[in-house]
Amino acid sequence: MASTHEIKRRFIIGTTDIIKGELVRFTNEDVLTVDDKVNMLMSSSAIPGVFPFNEWRGRQFVDGGVVKMMDVVGGIEYCKG
Repeated sequence: MASTHEIKRRFIIGTTDIIKGELVRFTNEDVLTVDDKVNMLMSSSAIPGVFPFNEWRGRQFVDGGVVKMMDVVGGIEYCKG
């Protein structure tokens, strides 16, 4: 059985860098360890006023919906790539 970070299914997770105010997309290609996947999910789940931001890779992340509610275009572009 493959470990969590070795699963080959493609995915894209949108987060917001709260310092820069920009959308940051993470994909399965950004997963090097199980901790990476956990941090991506924690960053995307950090809803301002409900859950604290997630500090990871020297940046502060919150839910991607802060700057873009549904990143449909990003998902389509990723699937085409």
